[in-house]
This record gives sequence, C-alpha cells and structure tokens, in this order.
Amino acid sequence: MKVMTEEQADLDALRGRLRLLSLLGTVFSDLVFVVVWWVFVPNLPIWVPVLFVALSLVVWRALVQPQIEDFARSKKK
Repeated sequence: MKVMTEEQADLDALRGRLRLLSLLGTVFSDLVFVVVWWVFVPNLPIWVPVLFVALSLVVWRALVQPQIEDFARSKKK
C-alpha cells in the first residue's frame, strides 16, 4: 500500500474539488442553455438537448480535465 504525504493528499483534494466545480459549471450552463432553447423553440426534439449535453461533457473531458491535471502537477513541483 502506497502512503501519501500530506502535500500529495492536499493536491489530490484540490484536484478533486476543481474537477467537481468545473463539471458542475458545465452541467449548469448546459441546463440553462437547454431551458432557454426550450422556451424559444418549444417543439425541440428530446435528442437535441441530450446530444448537446453529451457533446459538452466530451469537450469538458477533452479540454478542461487535462488543464486541471496540469495545474495539479505544477503545484506538486
């Protein structure tokens, strides 16, 4: 079993909080967009917002999460 130092544990906690906050921000902005879209386009098929949210999460995974990892690695040094 690998023992973590207090600094490593703090960095892991920071990485987790940043990941959670950025994901919550992404989901919240997606929900706002979908609600506004449904207000102005009431006949919107259900697959459109589902596709939008899925693409948004893919973009978050591809662009935001690596930046969080890089930030955590830079803090570790």
